[in-house]
Amino acid sequence: MLKKISFIALMAAIILSTGFLTFEAFGSYQSAQKRQQELRRKKTAWIGLKKYLGREARQFKGKAGIVIKDIDTGWEITWNRQKLFPSASLVKIPIMAACFSAAREGKIRLSQVVTMNASDQANGSGILKTMPAGSRFTVEKLIEVMVTRSDNTAANMLIKLLGIDYLNR
Repeated sequence: MLKKISFIALMAAIILSTGFLTFEAFGSYQSAQKRQQELRRKKTAWIGLKKYLGREARQFKGKAGIVIKDIDTGWEITWNRQKLFPSASLVKIPIMAACFSAAREGKIRLSQVVTMNASDQANGSGILKTMPAGSRFTVEKLIEVMVTRSDNTAANMLIKLLGIDYLNR
């Protein structure tokens, strides 16, 4: 029995001394295993998202276009990728982002009240176009209405507040 234990101890010493299996390598191995497990979980979630979005797009009464790309893995989810869609309201997303940047920089406050002029009112999407000139809204409310209702008047008011130069930067 003592010979068996000595042999095992000798083998362990040889393996450790040659660097074949070190505690550091073992830790790296465990790290790699954790990364693989995380990647499998992420892939499962990604496949679930892809199935869900496919079902939603098929049931959607209008025309749907979806492109999502995971920058880390390169995985993509697409639906009608080659189809052309009018994209006028997409400009509202960078306007929203610019509002949050301007608030962070102290240029504006989200609680700041802005008065709607008749010249701000725009045709097309939205609910503010039906309200009387002189109506007052916080910047936060304008952002909300611009994004959730695709309100063109709210977009115009925020563009005027920030200024074209600021938005272009």
